[in-house]
Amino acid sequence: MPRRFARFAACFVLIAVPVVVRAVDDKAPLADEWQAVFLGTDKVGYVHSVANKIRENGKDMIEVRAESVMSIRRDKQTTELKTEFSSVETPDGKLIRLDNRTKQSAEEVRTIGEVIGKALKLTMQTPGKQNSGVIPWDDDILAPFAEDQLLKKRPLKPGEKLKYRSFSPDFNQVLTNTLTGEAMEEVTLLDGSKRKLQRILAQIDGVPMLKNMKVYQWIDENAETLKEHTDFVFSTTLYRTTKEVAMAKPTTVSGDFLQMTLITPQKKIPNPYNASEIVYRIEVTDDDPASVIPQDDRQSLSKGPDGETLLTIRAIDPTKPAANSKKPAPEYLQSNNYLQTDNAKVIQAAKDAVGDATDPWEKAQRIEKWVHTNVKDKNFSLGLASAAEVAKNLEGDCTEHGVLLAAMARAVGVPARVAVGLVYAERLGAFGYHMWSEVYINGHWVPVDGTLGRGHASPAHIKIFDSSMAGVDALATFLPVAGVMNRLKIEVVSWKHAEGN
Repeated sequence: MPRRFARFAACFVLIAVPVVVRAVDDKAPLADEWQAVFLGTDKVGYVHSVANKIRENGKDMIEVRAESVMSIRRDKQTTELKTEFSSVETPDGKLIRLDNRTKQSAEEVRTIGEVIGKALKLTMQTPGKQNSGVIPWDDDILAPFAEDQLLKKRPLKPGEKLKYRSFSPDFNQVLTNTLTGEAMEEVTLLDGSKRKLQRILAQIDGVPMLKNMKVYQWIDENAETLKEHTDFVFSTTLYRTTKEVAMAKPTTVSGDFLQMTLITPQKKIPNPYNASEIVYRIEVTDDDPASVIPQDDRQSLSKGPDGETLLTIRAIDPTKPAANSKKPAPEYLQSNNYLQTDNAKVIQAAKDAVGDATDPWEKAQRIEKWVHTNVKDKNFSLGLASAAEVAKNLEGDCTEHGVLLAAMARAVGVPARVAVGLVYAERLGAFGYHMWSEVYINGHWVPVDGTLGRGHASPAHIKIFDSSMAGVDALATFLPVAGVMNRLKIEVVSWKHAEGN
């Protein structure tokens, strides 16, 4: 996998995966690289990429094939994330087509792309669903192998910069990248040897959530990258190595993704799921909390007496109409690749859950209860399954509860979306990253949580973003979470409970 793709796979743990491709010619590959991937001190997987010359329709082309396999531990369970990627490009670096397969659950998500004129036409396939999209395209957008060869063609002296554009198959977006040459330094490699290598800083421009992402590469005299590292989200390191070392199973695993992402406040919240109002003090390293935390009729930001940022979250009464409301966009009722409202099992589950209810809020509450009760196998073995897969297998964690609930609500005419942020886990006394659902009732977007199944989602849920999950770039909506992980501080200021709680 080209270095750019490897970084995204490692940094965001939204891994992309395998593709069956044609046989290539018999010549030696242009590149054949193995990398071992470490999360902190733990080896979590590998990346393997191969580039070959091929002949296609009588023309010389370059084909890149890549595979990424990673195992992430969450609450003592292991999630295996696999990707396979292939692309074909011209010798001068123009993309012809790509094929990207991601497997974070029992089913795979596949995205196929082809450049036609000034457009990259993408088709995303999930269980029982296919969706298409178009991304504007220019000839200066580098294909994978051309991107991988940049520093070999144009070495950077300390202080020199190189800006270029490339395509991320993880998020189906065109990115603007800046490489900056830095000084030589001694680097310890995976086998313990030390080498004098040049450090290169790689950054992404124009994507606000990634503005604090810095990736360092250490290259040798041939501009071959022997090590990469970033502290964005987590400390992640990739080392160039042999096939045997890259694929070797780790002997020990000390890190736990769930534990690594917890935020523990000084104060504990009593009876958090029945709170009617909670006030938090929010800090985001090197950023304004107002650019990270969305505001709506549930969440509001203000300044405290010492200039600190306060976040007040109040429970919404869905039985009372909103003062100012507008009709939700059609996408919140439509079927898409992750929320397949036209899937037979999703439709049947929604009918079973709703029964004779006609009021939208009662429908939503019955669906929440059904999801909580019927998704019996609550585990962390999946990455992100679609609603159709969850309706079929009835297993998963908060993401699976969230997508199924939203799809079922849409299936019975209640506009719905997913929300991602943090929830206060009473048993841990800490905030953990979490997905839940929101339904549109009486002009309000009202949070409901199929994981907890309490008929509502309390102010103990702090939203960072919401999404309809529509479009071929749906996974890009998760970037706001990546942008605040390990940079967000939360302190509890005060709380209120409704009468009788």
